[in-house]
Amino acid sequence: VGDRFNGDVYVSGVEHHLTDGMWTTVTELGLPADWPSTGNEDISAPQAAGLLPAIQGIHNAVVLQIAQDPDNDYRILVKIPLISDTGIWARLSNFSATSGAGSFFYPEVGDEVLVGFMNNDPRYPVIMGSVYSQKNKPPYTPDDKNTKKGFITKAGLKLEFDDENKITTVTTPANNSFVLNDKDKTVTVSDMNGNKLVMSASDISISSPKNINISANQQVNIKGNMGVTLQATAGDVKISGMNVKTHADMEASIEGSATASLTGGAQATIKGAMVMIN
Repeated sequence: VGDRFNGDVYVSGVEHHLTDGMWTTVTELGLPADWPSTGNEDISAPQAAGLLPAIQGIHNAVVLQIAQDPDNDYRILVKIPLISDTGIWARLSNFSATSGAGSFFYPEVGDEVLVGFMNNDPRYPVIMGSVYSQKNKPPYTPDDKNTKKGFITKAGLKLEFDDENKITTVTTPANNSFVLNDKDKTVTVSDMNGNKLVMSASDISISSPKNINISANQQVNIKGNMGVTLQATAGDVKISGMNVKTHADMEASIEGSATASLTGGAQATIKGAMVMIN
């Protein structure tokens, strides 16, 4: 048959025909000239690997349990009426999931979730997300402007975004809060006890219904380029230390509206080019 047909060859097809007592065999060698082409049928794996009946689409489910996965795969037990009343364990889809990091927002027991299946295999359900309903209402009422966003936990911890006024707010149920306000150009930190820190374009204000204490293991320095004022409207101003030194580049004055006294436990010294005592 010549060198062209010597050696190994790919047998792509064998057909046997038995007609009127005649047995004919047709052998195909090699691949068709038009392979592969769009004219041939696609070759794909069967759904559910052909081992089980496939399940189609996205299904509503209710969360039954979020802990104690028997396989330790951090799955969630959900109830899908079409599959099982006792529940199936489903993996949870996240917008970020990496080893020891990422987002961590598990649904609550009783939440309605949407479940799909990898390769339409009923053995591998995945929770795609949660949905609101008349039973599970959102924390806000949607409006046409859609300017309010946020994360709110079941206990009432809130991270809120106001797109209209450019305000970001973090609050707790006890009314501790941290507010970033672009509209008023302020940053405000306040707590349940009435203490408040406000940073604005004009100043920084610290207020408390009781005491404000500032301490340091080394030094505390207070400096004002235009002045420093210490005032107690209904009490005393006390300054004490191992040594107390006051200095004025131009003038130093001590005045008492009623009385003034200067006392040295061992010695008192008054010096000046001219000392006037009246």
